[in-house]
Order: sequence, then C-alpha cells, then structure tokens
Amino acid sequence: MTDQRHQELPAAKRRLIIGAVLRGLVVTTALVVSYYLLPLDQPWDTGTAVRLLTGRLIFLGLTVWQVRAIAGSRYPAMRAFETLGLIVPFYLLRQEHMTMTAEPPQSLVTEAVRSLEVRWIFPGQLETAVARWFGRFPAGTDSREDTYLLDPRLPGLSVKIRGGGALEVKAYRGSPGILEVAGRARGRLESWQKWSFPSSLHRSGSGDPPGWQPVRKRRRISRFPPGSGQNAARAPGLGQQPRCEVELTEVHTRGQHWRTLGFETTGPADLLRSTLQTTAALVFAHPLPGRVEPGPAESRSYAEWLSQRPGTESDA
Repeated sequence: MTDQRHQELPAAKRRLIIGAVLRGLVVTTALVVSYYLLPLDQPWDTGTAVRLLTGRLIFLGLTVWQVRAIAGSRYPAMRAFETLGLIVPFYLLRQEHMTMTAEPPQSLVTEAVRSLEVRWIFPGQLETAVARWFGRFPAGTDSREDTYLLDPRLPGLSVKIRGGGALEVKAYRGSPGILEVAGRARGRLESWQKWSFPSSLHRSGSGDPPGWQPVRKRRRISRFPPGSGQNAARAPGLGQQPRCEVELTEVHTRGQHWRTLGFETTGPADLLRSTLQTTAALVFAHPLPGRVEPGPAESRSYAEWLSQRPGTESDA
C-alpha cells in the first residue's frame, strides 16, 4: 500500500520529499560530526583556537543553510522533518555540555503534545483590579525569561528557549474557529503541536545572539480539570486529563510592559474545544474590570505578536 501511494505521487513531489529526507540526514550527520571534531578537550593554543573557530563557522554555516531551507519549504510535513533534523544536533550539544559540567542528566521529551489555545495581549502594566479579578481562583506563580527565535522567520513554527532549561518547538496546526463568550470575550482559537528538549543553555552576560529576543514573564496560573465548577480550579501541580490551564501574565521586553491572558487546553483531541469553552465561560462569568472585552484584534500567539511589533526586524 505504501509503495502504491508513493508511485501515485507526482514525480516532482517525490523528488522534493526524497530531497528533504536526504538533506535532513546529511545535515544532521554533518552537524554532529563537526561538533565532535571540535578540539574542546585539548590544551588552549593558537592551533586549537584556529581549529575551533573553523569548526564553529562550519557548524554555523550548515545551521543557517538548513534554517533557510526549512523556512522556504512548501510542505509542512517536510518542514517538520527538517526541523527535527536541525534540533537533534543542538540537543546532543546540550547533553554533552551537561555531561562535561557534571549536571544531572535529563530525559529527552520526544512525544508531541497537542494543544488548543487562545491568548490576548495588551500594552501596559497589569492593573491591580485585573489581578483581583483573576484571584477568584487558586493560582500558582512563577517568573522566568523565555528567548524567542525571530530571525530567520519560520512560518508556522515557534522556537524558544524556555527559561534557559528547555528548547521548545511548536508547530501551528491551524485555527478551528473563534472562541466566543457572549458579551465578555472573543478570540481566535489556535491548534498547536509542541516538542520540548532538555537544554542547559544559560547566558553569562554576553548578550543575546542575533535573531533571538528575550521576554521576561511573571505568570499567575490556574488549572481547571474537566467539568470544573466554581471551586474546581487548581494551582499548578498534578492534574487530570483533559485540562485547561489559564494564565494571567506580566510581560517585559524591549523596555516595555505588556500583559496577557491565555487559555491552553491539553488532552484528547475531541475534548479540547469543549474543555476550553467551559473554562472560558467560568473565568468570564464575571466581566473584566472596566467592562473590557478582549477581542480578535488583541488575540495572537507570542511568536506572532513579537514578529509584528515595530522594530523587530531591525533589532534582530
């Protein structure tokens, strides 16, 4: 059956698919080999410095070439395969660094997580009245800095270093429509698929690499299991599937303050929308202070918002 379907594909498309597979394998092999040939464990002298610089330039050149090939791909499946081919060498690099620095080993997360999300982003600092409005539900808090890849742009993909502890890649799977809570909120639903890989990337005061943008976040998070009632919200911890995570976040980037309200549902695909809709109805049972009604104009993902902000391209 597989061979028959392969033969039914147009010859041009078969060549593109085969080319993507071969390119992914070649680039992955080349990146891994170039990394392990670097003289990282040799005494530091002029010869070592030259070999190390040459190896890093080759490594960087292959990476840039592969990223641009991914961004220009016409087929999502091929783009996903090539993305994984680019991620694997970086994962090995981080694992090697963790071993060299005697950090405890971590497991590679290979299983993709499907989610249905909606987020609104507003300018300005979080108001006390809005924090009290969200405080009707038990919530945990955390603070972290995420660093997003903005240049080169990868259509349909969001790539970030989450808190310096994980490389996260999200693939956009389309929008199933609009979330609407009558008279309270309207926003575009977005379906995503996420992969997360352990990383030991920590900046040491040398600044952020070109094309990446740091975003500092202070999040208030409540988690709602299925059939949530008025008192069913849970602070972060063990939960049931499916569940909806609701966060009210203070954001600071490029010297500016922003605030966001986001819903993210995970679990069985056929229950994602109903779970999110039920949770949104519960959260918006009381209107936002000042009768503010979040709408489609404010509804977008972090990656889309960052890429559309004025000055993004010139700063990146």
